[in-house]
Amino acid sequence: MEYRPYSTIYFTKNDLIQELENIMDTERDTLYVEVVLPLPIPRLFTYRLSEEMNELAVVGKRVFVVFGSRKVYTALIVNITTEAPKVYEAQYVLAFIDDSPLITVQQLKFWQWIANYYMCTLGDVMAAALPSGLKIESETYVSLAEDIVYNEAELDEKEVKILKLLTGKEKLKISAIETELKSKSSFVKIVKSLYDRNLIVISDDITEVYKPKLITRIKLAEGLKEEQFNELLITTERRAKKQYEALLALMGEPNYDAAKTDIIKRFNLTASAIKALIDKQIIEQYQVSVDRIITNKIEEKEFSLSEPQLVALQEVKESFKTQNTTLLHGATASGKTFIYIDLIQEQIEKGNSVLYLVPEIALTEQLIKRLENYFSDKMAVSHSRFSQFEKVEIWQKANKGEIKLLIGPRSSLFMPLQNLSLIIIDEEHETTFKQTDKAPRYNARDLAIVYAKSTDAKVLLGSATPSIETYYNAVTGKYGLVKLKALFGKAFQPQIVFADIREETRTKQMHGIFTSTLFNQLENLQEERSQGILFQNRKGYVPVVECTTCGWTSKCVNCDIALTYYKYSNNLKCHYCGYHQPNITKCQACGSNTMGIQGYGTERIVEELQLLIPEMRIIRFDQDSTRQKNAFRNFINDFENGKADVMVGTQIVVKGLDFENVHLAAVISADQLLNFPDFRAYERTFQLLSQLAGRTGRHGQQGTMIIQTRQVQNEVLQAIAKNDYQGFYEQQITEREQFSYPPFSRLIKLTLKHKNPEIINQAAAMFSSLLKYQLGARVLGPETPFISKIKNFYLRNILIKMGKDKDNEKAIKAFIQKTYEYMLQKENIKSLQLIADVDPY
Repeated sequence: MEYRPYSTIYFTKNDLIQELENIMDTERDTLYVEVVLPLPIPRLFTYRLSEEMNELAVVGKRVFVVFGSRKVYTALIVNITTEAPKVYEAQYVLAFIDDSPLITVQQLKFWQWIANYYMCTLGDVMAAALPSGLKIESETYVSLAEDIVYNEAELDEKEVKILKLLTGKEKLKISAIETELKSKSSFVKIVKSLYDRNLIVISDDITEVYKPKLITRIKLAEGLKEEQFNELLITTERRAKKQYEALLALMGEPNYDAAKTDIIKRFNLTASAIKALIDKQIIEQYQVSVDRIITNKIEEKEFSLSEPQLVALQEVKESFKTQNTTLLHGATASGKTFIYIDLIQEQIEKGNSVLYLVPEIALTEQLIKRLENYFSDKMAVSHSRFSQFEKVEIWQKANKGEIKLLIGPRSSLFMPLQNLSLIIIDEEHETTFKQTDKAPRYNARDLAIVYAKSTDAKVLLGSATPSIETYYNAVTGKYGLVKLKALFGKAFQPQIVFADIREETRTKQMHGIFTSTLFNQLENLQEERSQGILFQNRKGYVPVVECTTCGWTSKCVNCDIALTYYKYSNNLKCHYCGYHQPNITKCQACGSNTMGIQGYGTERIVEELQLLIPEMRIIRFDQDSTRQKNAFRNFINDFENGKADVMVGTQIVVKGLDFENVHLAAVISADQLLNFPDFRAYERTFQLLSQLAGRTGRHGQQGTMIIQTRQVQNEVLQAIAKNDYQGFYEQQITEREQFSYPPFSRLIKLTLKHKNPEIINQAAAMFSSLLKYQLGARVLGPETPFISKIKNFYLRNILIKMGKDKDNEKAIKAFIQKTYEYMLQKENIKSLQLIADVDPY
C-alpha cells in the first residue's frame, strides 16, 4: 500500500529558532533530523547529527544518509528535534549537500497535502517533485583485492571473466560488470562467490547525478610575445598549412579566445592541427561551465486585441478581484493565447512570475515560438524530453528567480518559481494533466488550484470544451466564468460532415477504411494545395492479428491483452509491458496458415492511403514516430513548411496545433471513442472531436471536418455538429447527478494486484465485503477490468463514491488503509498490492 497520513511535521520559523537556542544552551542535548527519502516508505526516518553539523541543520536541506544495506541516499530534512527514535538506533548523517535550503517549508507542506490527499507516501511525492539530477545516491564498485593469487581451474568461466575484466583497472561499476556478463540471474551469486573467497573488494561511492555542462575553449598561450607569434605564422605557413589556418582563425576572435568545436566548424579546421599547436604550447586549452538552458533576446512584437478579446480580458481581471480561480471558456480559434500574453506581461512588469501549464509536449513547439516573440529572455520551457541535467538547471534558475515565465506539462508544477502570482492551465480538460502510471496519481489542474491558495496566486483555466466538473464549478459560482465566443482574425467555424460507414459499406462505396466522402476530399487536397489531418486513436499497424479459421489471437505472455502488429519491424508488441515477438504466420491453436489482420492503426492508415493515392506526401505523428528529443519540432516544422499533404496521428494531432493551410480534418472511427466503457466516454468524445474540428479553417478559409461513424444520429455527434457545448453539458450533468458521479461525488479507484489468480479473487471479495460493511452501497465491485493482467499481475478494481464532506473523506481513506493492513496479516495474501487512485480520470 502506498498511503499513510502524516501528522504535522514542521516547525514554524520562530519555533525552530527557539529550539536551536535551547539546544545551544544545553550542551548535553543531541540533535536529530527527521528526513524523507525518495522511496515509497510510509514513515519518516530519524538520523543523528554530529556536533559540528548542528549549526548546518535547516529544514529543506538535502543530506547524505545510509539506508538499507549500506546504500547511500539523498534525504530531505523535514524536521529537527532532540528526541531520539524509540524503536531503532539512529545512524549519523554522513554529510550536508546544500548550503541553503533546496525546498521551502511552504513547499514541504504542499508535498504533505499531496501525500495525504492522493493516498501515497511523502517519499513518492519527493521522487516525483525533484529532478532525478538532484537525487544523489551511491554507486557500487568492484575492485581486485590486493596481492590476490588464484587458480583458474578452481573457478568457473564467468568468475574468471570478472577477474580478467578487473585486471589492470582501479575499479569497475557493478552495473558495467553485470552488462558484460549478460546474465542477471547468476550475476549476484558469482560476485558473492568471489567476495567470499577474498578475491574482490566491494565498495560504495557517492555519485552526484547532476554535472554542469563544460565546453572546451582555446586561446593563445600566456606570455607568447608578438615577435614569436609572427615567426610562428611564417613557419607554419610554409610547413604546416592547417596549423597556420588555425592560428589565423584564432587571431580573428575577441581576445584570441574561442570555443574549440565552434571555431573548428566555422573555419573547417582539423582537431589534429589544434592538438599540434597545444602540444607546442602555442595555444592553451581550458574548460568553462555553461548553461544548458539558453535564452535569446528577441525584439518584442506588438499585437492588438480584438473588441471581444478586450472585453474578455477585462472580465478576467474583474473576476480575479473576487475569485481565486476563473474559467475562460473560449471557442477554438477565439485567440485565448493573446489574452494569456497580456496577463503574463502585466505580472512580469510587477516583478512576479507565471506558470503556464500545457497538457502535451507537442503543444509547446508552436506555443513557444509565439511566446518567444514577447518573453524570449524571461522564459524557460520544461518537459519530459529534456535531459536530467537540463531539468536541474531549470530548477536552479527558477529557485534563483531568473525565470519569469515557465511553460511545461504537469511536472512543471513542482518547479520553485519565485513570486508566483498567476498559473495558466491551457486546455484544462485534458486527461494528460492526470498522472496515472505511478504515485502520486495527481491531477495538475486540481493541484495548481490548491498550490495557488498558499502563494496567493490566481489560476486561469482555459478551454473551448471544459471538463464537466470545471464548468459545473464555474456556473455554480465556485469559480469565475468568462466566455469568449467570437473567433479571432480570419478564423471560421468548420463545416461538419457525417460519413455513414454502415451505409457506404452496404452500397460498397468504401475505399478500404475510407468512406467515399473522405476519400474524395483527400484526392482534392493536392489540387487545392491544402493540407489535412487524419485522427485515429490507435498506434501501430493493426490492433489484432487473428486466425480467420478459429479466431485465435496472439496475446502478451505477461498481460491479458492482444499484441499489436508493427509492420515496419514485422513484430508483435505489448503496449503495457513492452514484450515483443516476431510476427506469427501460423495459428498456434488450429495450425492453419490463415492469420489475418483486424482493425487499423496509424501505421496501416498511412500505408493504405499511400496505396490509394501514391503521390500523396504523408507524416505519421504518434508516440512511436516521435521518440527522439526533437522529433516533435521536426515533424511540425515539416508540415508547417508544406513538406507533407496529410498528417496521420493519434490524440496528439487534435490538441492545440495551428497550421495555416489545414482545411480538412477527419476522424477515422468516432465509434471507438463513443463505445469505450467509461462514464466519461461521451465527454471525451465531445472534447476530442471539437478540438479536431478546431484545427481547420483558422486562416481565412472555412475548413471541413468529416466524422466517419455508424451512429450518425448519436446525441454527442449531433452536439458537435451544432457546436452546442451548453446543450451537451446540460444533458451530461443531469445523468451525472442521477447516478452520483462527479461533480456530485468524489471517486477513489482501488486496484488490487497479485500474481495468483485465485488469491486475487479471494482477496478482492474479502476487501470489498469489509469496505461494504462499513461504507455500504457507495462501494462498487470488485470487478475485473478490461485488461485483467499486466506484467504478470492479475488485477481487480473496487470503486468508492464519496460525498463532498472533507472529514468524511479523511475517515474513508483511513478506513481503507486499516482494512488493507488487516488483510496483509492473512498468511496467504501477504504479497497483495493495493494502488489507490483518488479522482481517477
